[in-house]
Amino acid sequence: MKILLSNGSNKFHLAPLASQLQQIGVLDGFITSGWPTKNAKLFARMFLRLSAVRRFIDREEEIHPKLIHASQFSELLFQVGIQLRRISENTEQKFDLIAFGLYNLKSKKTLSMLHPDIYHYRSCYGLDSVNYAKMLGIPTICDHSIAHPGVLQYMIENKGNWPSFPLKTYSSPLQKLMRNDIESADHIIVNSDFVKETCMFCGIDASRIHVVYLGVDDKFLHSIPKFDYEQVLSRSKAHWLFAGGIQRRKGAETLAEAYLSINGPAPIVLLAGIDNDLIRQPLVKNFLNHPTVTHYGIVARSELARQLTLSPIFVFPSYCEGSARVIFEAMACGCFIITTRNAGSIVKDGEHGLIVSSGDSAALAAALTRAQGQPEWVARVGWRNAQLIRERFLQKHYADNICSVYKQVLSEKHKSH
Repeated sequence: MKILLSNGSNKFHLAPLASQLQQIGVLDGFITSGWPTKNAKLFARMFLRLSAVRRFIDREEEIHPKLIHASQFSELLFQVGIQLRRISENTEQKFDLIAFGLYNLKSKKTLSMLHPDIYHYRSCYGLDSVNYAKMLGIPTICDHSIAHPGVLQYMIENKGNWPSFPLKTYSSPLQKLMRNDIESADHIIVNSDFVKETCMFCGIDASRIHVVYLGVDDKFLHSIPKFDYEQVLSRSKAHWLFAGGIQRRKGAETLAEAYLSINGPAPIVLLAGIDNDLIRQPLVKNFLNHPTVTHYGIVARSELARQLTLSPIFVFPSYCEGSARVIFEAMACGCFIITTRNAGSIVKDGEHGLIVSSGDSAALAAALTRAQGQPEWVARVGWRNAQLIRERFLQKHYADNICSVYKQVLSEKHKSH
């Protein structure tokens, strides 16, 4: 079994998966945009004061250079697109289409050279390389890690509520690419039952969809400071924590409204960038300026791990996710989780934390107040969360589950012949 993985841009869960697949001898190749090669790192170290450069270096995983097929020029174009975001997100995405086109050429060239047993690609990055793989007789798997675009924008604009029917028009070019990649694939891997539900709602046959929950990758796990149950108990009255982006989709407005309504809330630390359209909102501005709110912006993953081990409660009131990786990371650090069903996590209400309805600020405030008043319960749940992740949701567990899907796909291919 030889697998070709297509990671796309930025830090994505297919990179640590590639490292794990290499260890068990099934990785045939790894397509990505920018990658911190030896020469790229030497150049990048001259600009370490820039957070984007530090994040670029942090992409590195233990993957043999001969297996990496990097489209460095497409990475350059993606980075230019990020700068164009200041003009508008739509401008950025139109520019990104050029980068996707170059990435697609790299993917087709690699497919032709390797001819793997399975082509496993990230949604938005398949384009016509998917049909090219099919022409070569290679089964295709789309890795889709957020709600189906047929419900995505509606959920963002309506605080996580479902539409009455799937949307047929899309607000951005990326959502169209996403839809096309999902529909073109022989199989789809999604990272939560929530995402599977959105795909089925939009007409995707359940037999094509495989649910594999993520977990915590080795690099993050090794960055977590050591702690024990006594440490978890001692942090019970420390600050709460939110990470993942101060944006509408992440439930930032609901968090702001809930927090400001609580009488005597614990301090809260925000580790997240801020969307331009929220900066000027009075509610969000009042929240950010509150004396017990501390905003650090985007931080390195090692700093995220450190902050999580100082916090008893991780709050994440998202309207729409795939399966938020940061929730697994918070659980690994011993946090009690307060989130929504739409976050697509493994959190069960009362067992790993508390589940509240998306967009319900009163319910979120009540959940935070309840947890604040029961520090020993919060500590016990947090400690159990940390054990659960280490027992069932590590990088090796994810790779094993993905390999089970690969075997099923190949078995079906052989039966059809």
